[in-house]
Amino acid sequence: MCAYKTIRVRFEVWGFQTRVEDFTQRAVRDILILAHRQAFTWMDEWYGMTMNQVREYEREMFERTNKKVLSTSASTTNNPTAD
Repeated sequence: MCAYKTIRVRFEVWGFQTRVEDFTQRAVRDILILAHRQAFTWMDEWYGMTMNQVREYEREMFERTNKKVLSTSASTTNNPTAD
C-alpha cells in the first residue's frame, strides 16, 4: 500500500514565517505517522475479512467515532467555562 500526501503551508509574516511553517509541517507529519502506525497495528482486526465485512467494520467505527465527537462537543457547549 502506498499513500501520498501533499501539505502546503504558507505563513507570510516576516520573522515568523519559517518557524510557523516548520512547526505546522512537523505537527502534520507526526499526526500522519501516528495514523499509519495505528492502521498497521489494527491490521489484525480486519485481516481476512471480505470487502463487505471491511465496509461494515468501517461503518461501525464511523458511527462510534461520531457518537464520541458529538457527545464531547455537546458536553462542552452545554458546560461553557465561566470567565
